[in-house]
Amino acid sequence: NLLEVIGWIATTFVISSFLINDMLRLRAVNLIGAFCWLIYGVLAAAPSIIFLNVVIVCIQSIKLWSLIKKKKVKRCLVLCKKNKKMYLHFATYYNYS
Repeated sequence: NLLEVIGWIATTFVISSFLINDMLRLRAVNLIGAFCWLIYGVLAAAPSIIFLNVVIVCIQSIKLWSLIKKKKVKRCLVLCKKNKKMYLHFATYYNYS
């Protein structure tokens, strides 16, 4: 049964996400699990599952975007430390010290 397979795949991703320490990976794996549960909910015509997982997918997407953006800024900060003026600009703008 396709619905059962999707449910088990979703379950595997969600459980796996709880075993991950890196926040970026955790959110990415959990996002995949929530998306699988969303597909499950649509195929099963289960409004509560659909609602919950639409909310989770939105939250995880926003959090992932924020983490990726922050990681890029930190990488840029490391590169900019050689240029004191540029470093101070980034540190002030992104509230880093």
